[in-house]
Amino acid sequence: MISRMMHLLLFTGLAWSQTKTVAVFDFQNDSLSSNEVSTLMDRLRTDIAQVSDFIVVERHRINDILKEQKIQTNSCFGKCAIEVGKLLGATNVVCGSIGRISLTYTISAIMIDAQTGEIVRSIRYRSDDDNDSLFISGMREVALEIIREEPQDTLNEERTDMRNLNDNDGPSFAEPLATLWQLDAMKNWGAETGVNTESFIKECYGVPIEHLTKSQGAEVLMYLQFNDMPGHW
Repeated sequence: MISRMMHLLLFTGLAWSQTKTVAVFDFQNDSLSSNEVSTLMDRLRTDIAQVSDFIVVERHRINDILKEQKIQTNSCFGKCAIEVGKLLGATNVVCGSIGRISLTYTISAIMIDAQTGEIVRSIRYRSDDDNDSLFISGMREVALEIIREEPQDTLNEERTDMRNLNDNDGPSFAEPLATLWQLDAMKNWGAETGVNTESFIKECYGVPIEHLTKSQGAEVLMYLQFNDMPGHW
C-alpha cells in the first residue's frame, strides 16, 4: 500500500510535470567527509537554481523519499535516481561522484532525462584549489556546465562518422560518435584498472572503440560510474 507521503509526492509530481525541475542527488564519494559532501552539494543546488531556469527539488524532499524507501542518501545513482526523480516530479536528475587525492578534486557528473533515461549531459571537472575555492567558485562552474544546453567545447566535441554507409562494422553516417571526453574517460578507467579498454568495448558492442556511438559511450560511462549494466550486454 502506498503511504500518505507517497500519495503526496505523486500529487506534487503531477503538478510539476510541465515545469523544468531537477533533482540533484548527493554525489558518490570515498575521500571526503559527509559534512564536506553535504556542504558542496547544497552549494551545487543553490548555484543551479541561480544560473538556470530549473526549479531545484529541495534536499529534504529527496531525503524524505529515500528514507521512505530505505535507501541511503549517498547510494542512489543511475536507475535509482531516475525512479526517485519520477516520484518527485522531476524532469531531470543529476548524479555523480566527487573525489580528492591530495589537494586535487575531481568531479564527474551526469544529467539524465528522468522520463527517457537518456544521459543528456556529462561533465568532468578538476580543481587543484582548496576546499574553500571549490565551494565559492568551483561548484558554480560545475553548475554552469551541467545545465548548458548549447554544444560543449572541444573537450566534449561530437565527432561524426564519415565512412561509407554500407560499412556494417560501425554506426551509420548520421549517427554521432562518442565524444572525445567519453573516450578519454574510458581510456583513463582502463589505465587505472588495468583493463584493456579496446577489448572491453569490442566484447560489449562488437565494434572498435573508435566506432563507438555517443549513446553507447553514455551506456559505458553509466556502467563504469554506477555499475549499472545495460540489459543487452
